[in-house]
Amino acid sequence: QDALSEARSNGKDDAVWVAAGTYYPDEGSSANPDDRTESFQVESGIDLRGHFSGDEQSLGDRTLARGGPKTILSGEIQQDGDKSNNAYTVLRLTGGSAGEIHIEGGAANGSGPQRRGGGAYVTGGTLHHAVLTGNRARRGAALFATGSPVLEVLQVTGTHASAAGALYFR
Repeated sequence: QDALSEARSNGKDDAVWVAAGTYYPDEGSSANPDDRTESFQVESGIDLRGHFSGDEQSLGDRTLARGGPKTILSGEIQQDGDKSNNAYTVLRLTGGSAGEIHIEGGAANGSGPQRRGGGAYVTGGTLHHAVLTGNRARRGAALFATGSPVLEVLQVTGTHASAAGALYFR
């Protein structure tokens, strides 16, 4: 969260490389602990990438094959196994790009916009090479998209939507 916050506020185009591990949107000095409304927010000028082991010098140095480093953005903010109190939306993408990440455990079971897009709520930019697993919502359990985002190579598994689909386009 701290790297994304810095990238959003510095007025420059930034690449944010994320090492293998599990990350929660309510952690970091710019986030509110245990706040279900916290999300990883990617906007214009930000290129968020995962699957780094931590010692790479370029994007080409990563291992993207199965068994390589895995970057997980998780909505399990309480880390208690109870899916009902997870972050409403794990990733909000309004511009820029995000890719080579796993998005899991979002629970958009609130009201209004907090019932859409458990895994990702995308209004612009590019989401690519992402695995969306175990997300829940009323509409668009894995992904809720509006506007004209670019979506490339997505794998969706284990989702539950109480009203309309794993992927919801409006």
